[in-house]
Amino acid sequence: MREGRRAGRAGARNALLALGLSLVALAGAGACSRSTEEAGAATQDPGRDDPSYSIGGVATTEELARLGDGFVVWESRRGDGNWRIWTRRFDGSPARRLTNEPREGAQDPSRQHCCAHLSPDGRHLAYLSLAKGEETYPEDVADGELRLLDLDTGPERVLVGDAQTYYEHRAAVWRGDDQLIYIGSDGRTRLLDITSGETTLLTAEAQLEQRHGWLIDATLRHAVTGLLTSFAPYDREARKVLPARAFGGCQGYFSQDGRWGFWAGGAGGPLKRIDLETGEVAAVIEKSDPRLPADRGYLYFPNLSADGMLFTFAASHDEHHHFEGNYDVFVALSDPRTFELVGRPVRLTTDPGTDRFPDVHHAPLELGRFSGEAPFAVELGGRLPDPGPWRWDYGDGGAGTSPEHTFAEAGIFDVVASRDGARLRGQVLVAPAAPPRALGLQQLGEARLEVRFDEPVALGSARASLASGARVEGLELGADGRSVEVALARPLAAADTLRLTGIADRAQPPNVLADTELPVPAPAWPSDRDGLIFLWRDGDSPNRAVDPATGLASSCLLDYRGIAWLDHD
Repeated sequence: MREGRRAGRAGARNALLALGLSLVALAGAGACSRSTEEAGAATQDPGRDDPSYSIGGVATTEELARLGDGFVVWESRRGDGNWRIWTRRFDGSPARRLTNEPREGAQDPSRQHCCAHLSPDGRHLAYLSLAKGEETYPEDVADGELRLLDLDTGPERVLVGDAQTYYEHRAAVWRGDDQLIYIGSDGRTRLLDITSGETTLLTAEAQLEQRHGWLIDATLRHAVTGLLTSFAPYDREARKVLPARAFGGCQGYFSQDGRWGFWAGGAGGPLKRIDLETGEVAAVIEKSDPRLPADRGYLYFPNLSADGMLFTFAASHDEHHHFEGNYDVFVALSDPRTFELVGRPVRLTTDPGTDRFPDVHHAPLELGRFSGEAPFAVELGGRLPDPGPWRWDYGDGGAGTSPEHTFAEAGIFDVVASRDGARLRGQVLVAPAAPPRALGLQQLGEARLEVRFDEPVALGSARASLASGARVEGLELGADGRSVEVALARPLAAADTLRLTGIADRAQPPNVLADTELPVPAPAWPSDRDGLIFLWRDGDSPNRAVDPATGLASSCLLDYRGIAWLDHD
């Protein structure tokens, strides 16, 4: 009878585990896999005759000009129902179709085009050409031709005849202006030099568990598959992607400098970001954000310009269906230091067709772009062709003949230098003055603590103490410049409180953090840590361990096998 009860308990536990795993899978997939029936039941867009349709619908000339000199590309089935790549510039000109126009190397019209991605210099467009019917999000991968379009001269050519998407529609990452990271039809990731044609294998094995290959960021440090987003560490020497905890959501991608990851965090939003240096996660823009038109609050398809200054996405009126929903493209200014949106997103398209997966290019300005916290002093003369008598309009109401100017208030300022009919432009983004913010504390060892901040900090006159009176031996700035390590005289025996004072940011006039107290938890199980290799915290933690051989940290993920349950502790 005892064995029977044991078997019964085991069976119940297995059933609960199976149910729990199913719920986890459904919760993660639900962000991007709402059913056709549910999508059809969602509130439809108002018709063109409905006055509410145009609320915030048309971008003004002033709004477009604030975005700077640039353009956006996206995939759309507007018109004849075939997927093509479209574009629109910020100069007020209308949208136009980029692919399948009469040109050298143009494709058979029966093929479908997706996965538009712009080179950092804005000269080239890489995209995937699929056979009709392959443009859906299949259980297996969609194979096609990775093609390159020269946006300056017009010709296009096939770069790779057998490339594939990751889950949903991204297929490449630019590494500089002449190299592309892509996924081959065998599921392995490669690096292609578009000039020489030389190819380097980045992953030795295919990604088999999710059947969709890895896209690796331009710095070769992190990778995503697009499904159940995890920004997994990439081991360049071993040519493999290491395990990492999934955040849920989908459509994960990277900033060009490798600092930020971003993704669609739930059904219709929010669109989220992660600081890949600190691990901090936050929303870039919320679902139904008040800065959006009332009829465009359901968000997907995020992307970021190469300079980090423009954030683009598409939004619908609560229509989830990614192939039939009336999504429109939006672009917003972003502060590259913080990845926070500045001002109201600008709506670039209003067509009733599906506009999705945009990418955006931000052309460089003659005088450059600058960002900092108020008051912010800028020297703008370094990029002038000569030091002659230029006349300056600083964009904040001030003008003069000096290239040096201090912006006292927060805002976005368009600077113009003019002389003899010539006009040179620059842009200054000034954020409100604010001290650094402590993101959290963790124990690096038995006698060492680390405090992470939301921006680079300086120690200056910083001091640290413990409420218990235990001795602090010293402070040291972390290698990333955004953390402070606190060395203790001896390991703590009980919970304590760390008191910090004097920590400042690196703004021109430094902003000093107010005296801050951070709880230090009591040392947890196990009580004897001699020889400890790895300590599991809980299922919501990254649970990462550093491999001494590579110096990379990867997560330890549970793999349920056979009978498994929690013990009485």
